[in-house]
Amino acid sequence: IVASGIALVAVRVADILERTRNLLEIGPGKLAPRTLHTRISIVATDYVQHLVLTEIIKRLRQEAPHIQLDMRTASRTRGREWMELGEVDLGIGPGTVPSGRMHFSSLYRDHAACILSKEFFSEREKLTLERFCEIPHVRIVPSKHCFFDDEVDRALERAGRTRRVMVTMQGFILVPKVVREGGLLATLPARLLEHMYVTKELWVRPPPFQMPEMTIGMYWHERTHRSPVHRWFRALVQDVLARKP
Repeated sequence: IVASGIALVAVRVADILERTRNLLEIGPGKLAPRTLHTRISIVATDYVQHLVLTEIIKRLRQEAPHIQLDMRTASRTRGREWMELGEVDLGIGPGTVPSGRMHFSSLYRDHAACILSKEFFSEREKLTLERFCEIPHVRIVPSKHCFFDDEVDRALERAGRTRRVMVTMQGFILVPKVVREGGLLATLPARLLEHMYVTKELWVRPPPFQMPEMTIGMYWHERTHRSPVHRWFRALVQDVLARKP
């Protein structure tokens, strides 16, 4: 068992043995990625997976073809628990402050963009605050909270306004289709929209109020902090994001 805040959490013995072996057998300068036979578990939203997963796979096929990836959908309420249990090695998502046994490294920043259907709205129509509040919204809540949706509600509260939420969804990928066919509005990360090529079917507009940028980064547990394998993999992920437009 290991301490997790005020709780004690059981950790799989096999997981501890595997990671201890990695630490003992792979010394400085001895890491050979092509010879690694291990599993790395990642937790991320479908938005982040859409942006980086295929690029990570391409790099692994070239540099470490025997590594297996286990992908898990993000959960802010259980992410730390999964890492304490040894079920997850790396998280990729909105910025968190390092605390206790957790570590964080920033990868990139993203800004918010609103999408509207070209079938329901004209090119000349401006997305004013009034229209923003009138049009039914898709709210995206992949786990307990969603950065941009929370910021939208905070901005509207400061303006003394509210929005009409018609649909709440847990994932990002289907949102453009729902917006396009349902005549709705959604606020999404701009980088996701660029990579989904949605501009042919949707209008992309800035929000009618100021919103902060979102920091996306990697977070991991102290358990893997000094592991040569996981340090190498985190560097690979950082390089993949640095190379993406």
